[in-house]
Amino acid sequence: MQHDKRISDLPSIAIADATNAMQFAIADASAGTNYRMSIETLIAMAHTLPTYADNAAAVSGGLAVGTLYKTATGDVRIVV
Repeated sequence: MQHDKRISDLPSIAIADATNAMQFAIADASAGTNYRMSIETLIAMAHTLPTYADNAAAVSGGLAVGTLYKTATGDVRIVV
């Protein structure tokens, strides 16, 4: 069973608030968790994320559940 999840695979909606012109709320119903971040934050983070082949490698590398990482192809994923 594959546990890797791409941000683009999760349901998302755009939300406007007083501090950001746009934020994305990403909901993972299986974990009961919501993630909110601005596009600017996500882009800045993507350049500094650790790189792992898959979820198992990220966990073996010490990343905690809910932590963002990227693959060698640049896909941003969340450790589950």
